[in-house]
Amino acid sequence: MSLKDRINEDMKAAMRARETGRLGTIRLLLAAIKQREVDERTVLDDAAITAVIDKMIKQRKDSISQFEAAGRTDLVEQESASLPCSPLICRPNCRQPKSPSRCRRR
Repeated sequence: MSLKDRINEDMKAAMRARETGRLGTIRLLLAAIKQREVDERTVLDDAAITAVIDKMIKQRKDSISQFEAAGRTDLVEQESASLPCSPLICRPNCRQPKSPSRCRRR
């Protein structure tokens, strides 16, 4: 099962569990993956998907640090909530990730 398939399965699980925050994050991730596929006119492999994930995590962390510097705690909380929390996203190099229900935020 490819990484993209696992992310799709996480999205389905989030829909079933009605976890709106996690679902929104996964949808943003899938949109970024799809955008890159359309831009490059190719299907991304696991390494390229991992690069997209790393880029999204870096963007969120940069946003959080900027918001903290500006004293915007409301936006810090919002960005922290949208930081990818799936084990597939937190540890993309892991061979056998844990189930999404056992995911813990850092």
